[in-house]
Amino acid sequence: MLQVVMDVTSGGESKVSPARRAPPLLEERHQEFYLHRLELKTVPKLHSLVSANNEINMPGVSAAVGHVLVNFLYKAFYDVPALCEDGHDTKERDAEWLRCSFDVHATARQYGIDSLVTLAQNDIDSRAGRLEPSEALAAVKKACPLPDTKDEWLRNYTRTLLNVTYPSVEAFLTSTIMEPAHAEETMSITEMLLRTAWQDLKCEVHPKTLASAEYCSALRGATC
Repeated sequence: MLQVVMDVTSGGESKVSPARRAPPLLEERHQEFYLHRLELKTVPKLHSLVSANNEINMPGVSAAVGHVLVNFLYKAFYDVPALCEDGHDTKERDAEWLRCSFDVHATARQYGIDSLVTLAQNDIDSRAGRLEPSEALAAVKKACPLPDTKDEWLRNYTRTLLNVTYPSVEAFLTSTIMEPAHAEETMSITEMLLRTAWQDLKCEVHPKTLASAEYCSALRGATC
């Protein structure tokens, strides 16, 4: 939840520092972020959701995403919080951060924060490069169980991962993705199968089409 507070005026005091560029405060107990109203006015879709008691309920938005969002509004840069304990291995941390960035990307699109959308995409590209394509796909599956069909960037990004991970139907069938232990990695299987089947079909049709064209050309030459 975002708790909206007024900037300091002669009529009263704010709960947070009056400095507009001061880092926002997080009340850990209730996972509430306090945000100046002046900062919120830069995001019309969010500003329109402010309730009578100066709150914005954001269903489905995690504390980690809220952290990124509020810090972006104040400091204009991308700051992902620590999501894992130090004992977690690097790949596990990267996967958690990657899922967080997918969530940030979806939230930024929902509220029309274009600059944050771009920063999230850049962060996703950077973090995905440290993972195997199949691990990145698993992160997409967990972060986007029902992906926005209008999100062209996400569609292209997922398609690229699928192309790299499973270049053919055979590669898919011989992978471990069908095993129960890897169930979370079965993201967009239908899309992948249709795509690879279509590619195989094109590979079969193209030589036949080429041969047919050459045959017709030969016939035309013979009748001249």
